[in-house]
Amino acid sequence: MHALFRWHRRLGLIAALGVISGTLSGVLHTSMSAFQAKPATLDAVTRLLANSGEQPVASVLKQNGIARIAELNVLRWQDRLWYQVRPPQAAGRIYLDARSGKTLADGDRLYAEHLARAYLNDPASKIVSAQLVTDFSDEYPRVNRLLPVWRVAFDRPDAMRVYVDTGSGKLGSLVDRTKTFSATAFTWLHRWSWLRSPIPAARVMVLSILLAATLAVTIVGLYLYVTRWRQASRQLGLRRVHRLGGLMLSAAALTFAASALYHLWQGEVRGDPASRLRAPETVIDSARIATHPLRVENGAANPWRRISLAVVGTEPYWRFDPASQAGHRVHHHGGGPEKPAPVARYHAVSNLQSLMHGDAERARAIALAVAPGAKIVATTPVTRFHGEYGFVFKRLPVQRVMLDNGRAIYVDTANGVIAAAIDGADRIEGWTFAYLHKMEWLVPIMGKVGRDIVVASVSALLLAFVVTGLIQYRRQRNSLRREQTPD
Repeated sequence: MHALFRWHRRLGLIAALGVISGTLSGVLHTSMSAFQAKPATLDAVTRLLANSGEQPVASVLKQNGIARIAELNVLRWQDRLWYQVRPPQAAGRIYLDARSGKTLADGDRLYAEHLARAYLNDPASKIVSAQLVTDFSDEYPRVNRLLPVWRVAFDRPDAMRVYVDTGSGKLGSLVDRTKTFSATAFTWLHRWSWLRSPIPAARVMVLSILLAATLAVTIVGLYLYVTRWRQASRQLGLRRVHRLGGLMLSAAALTFAASALYHLWQGEVRGDPASRLRAPETVIDSARIATHPLRVENGAANPWRRISLAVVGTEPYWRFDPASQAGHRVHHHGGGPEKPAPVARYHAVSNLQSLMHGDAERARAIALAVAPGAKIVATTPVTRFHGEYGFVFKRLPVQRVMLDNGRAIYVDTANGVIAAAIDGADRIEGWTFAYLHKMEWLVPIMGKVGRDIVVASVSALLLAFVVTGLIQYRRQRNSLRREQTPD
C-alpha cells in the first residue's frame, strides 16, 4: 500500500504538468469565443441582379483570349456585374467586366479588400497589406478549412487581419490582438505546438506520457480512496480536501485524458481524411459555353447570391445559388429539426435544360470521383452541425453521400469540395472527443454559452485540485527533511 502511495505521488508530479497546462488552456479556450471579434455581417456577397447590356460569357472569354477555365462565377460588385474566372492550376482569379469585357487589374486583391471591409463594416481604416495565402499557418490554422484565401491586414488599434475566400465570398477568420494572444497561448499550452520542431514525434510522445500519467494517477487515487476511506481522517484539512476533490473530479479527469489521448493518436495515425480526398479539378474549354446565364432566370424577381459554373460528371451547368442560402452558413449547433435548405437551380450550359436535384447529383458525382468503385446508399442534405458532422467542419449546407462501405462523404456543392469524409473509426473518435472532451451533450440542454461555463468551471476545479496536491506533496517533503535532519 505504501508503494502505491509513492507511485501516486510520483505519477502525480508528472501528470501535474499536463493537467495544469491543459486546464489553463481549457479555461482560455472556452473564453475565446466570448471575446473574439465578431463579423458585422454573416455574408458580405452582394445579391445578384441582372442589368441590361452585359455581354455573354463566351464573348468576354474569347475577347480576353481565355481558352480554358477551372472556375467561373458571376458576381455583383461596384454596382456592376463581373465574370470571375480562375484559370487551371491557379490560385488567384481574373475579373472581367460583364459589359465592356475589360480585365480589372489586380481585381482579386481589390475584391478581397472589399469583402474584408464589408465583414468588418469598416470603410475607412487604412489597409496595410493584402496577401494571397495558399497554406495553413499558426495564425490561420487548418481548422478554418478554406484555402486559398486572402489575408487583409488593417491599420487599427486591434491590428485586425481578415481572411476571405474571394471565390465563395466566405469569411475564413478574423484575427485581432486578442485572438492572436489567446490562440497562441492555447496552441502552446494545450497542443504543445512548440515541440513540433525539430523532432515532430517528440510532441506526441511527451503528450502521451503526460496523458497516460493522468489516467494512471487518477485510477490509483480512486483505488486508494476506496480501500482506505474508513481509515482516512475525518478532520477537514488540505489532505481531505484533496481526497474529496479527487473523488468528485475523477470522472472529468478520466474522460478528458482518455479522449485527448485517443484524439491525439487518431489524428497522428490517420490525419484528416478529407484532406486526402480532394475533388479533382475540372477544366472546361471556353468553346463549350454556348449559353448566357443572365438570360436564364429573372434575377429581379428572385435575386441570386451567385451564379457559378458547376460540373456534374462531365457536363457543365450554370448553378444558381439562392440569396437566402447565406442564412444557412450560420453556425448551427445541437438539436432541433433539420431545416430544408433553399434549393440551388442547375441549367445545362449546352442547352439550358434544367437538372432536377442538381446538388444531390453533383455531390454523388464528386463522391464517386474520390471513392471509385464504391456504391452510393443514400444522399441527404445537411443544414446544421450535429452528430458526426460537427462545427469543426465549418461548411454549411452540404450533401451527405453515404457509401456502401460505411463511409460518409460530405460535399460542399456550392464550391465543389469535400467538406468531410467520415468512416466508423472517425465516428468513434469524433463522438468521444465531442461528448467526453468538449461536453457537446450539454449544448442542447443549456446552449453553447452554458456548456462553455461548465467546461471552464470544471477545468478551474481540476487546476485547484492539482495545486492542492502539489502543496500537500511539498509539505510532506519538508516534513520528511526535518525528521531526517539531525539536531
